Amino acid sequence: MLEEQADKPQLTVEGQEAVSDVTTGSVQQGETMDEKQEVKEEKKKKEPVFEKPKVLLSWDAPAREFVPRTPSFFIVLFIITAALTLVLVLISEYVLALVVAGVGFVIFAMNRFEPFLSRYELLNTGIRVQGREYRWLHLWSFCVAEREPFSVLYIKTNIAYPEELVILFPKEQKEVIEAELLNHLEYEEFKPRDAVGYLSEVVEEFPFDPDAPVPRAVRSLFKRTPKQSK
Repeated sequence: MLEEQADKPQLTVEGQEAVSDVTTGSVQQGETMDEKQEVKEEKKKKEPVFEKPKVLLSWDAPAREFVPRTPSFFIVLFIITAALTLVLVLISEYVLALVVAGVGFVIFAMNRFEPFLSRYELLNTGIRVQGREYRWLHLWSFCVAEREPFSVLYIKTNIAYPEELVILFPKEQKEVIEAELLNHLEYEEFKPRDAVGYLSEVVEEFPFDPDAPVPRAVRSLFKRTPKQSK
């Protein structure tokens, strides 16, 4: 009996550790395979489902916000633009003078002429603005502001241009539009980027005395001289 036991190979401590490592490795490998399978299943769930574009809601609204201005607004705009342009010309900053004059003209045009009506469509795949479609993949977050007579939808994009979409829509469609957008985008309160609107408000709040000599002179330029009756 002693001879038979002596003939049997005995596992050393190192051998036992090796067997233990092999067993542990096989268990870990099994767990790793299970984890990979779970990751694959999660990725499949997150993969976008491609659908044909379908119009869920459509409406017509002005292409941009428009606030009617008083004649005093345009007088102040003309005075500020002319003064800044003249100062820049006197110091030989001709390029900046042209820039200031151009900005003044843009502010005048945006506040003088009403915008045209545009077609908007809310799709299951994104939003279509004036015939151009923006997929949910290219949109980041949105917020809604109350204006009169329309509500305004601001959407941040993750593309170079435009960085932000400004969409006007009827107030009675707010709940439907917000519910659909929340299925795809995050609601985030942020300050819209509207340089022309900001400068227009600065001009609107500029201290103005209509009885001062310069405003009276400028106002007289806009008055039509009545025809003398023969």
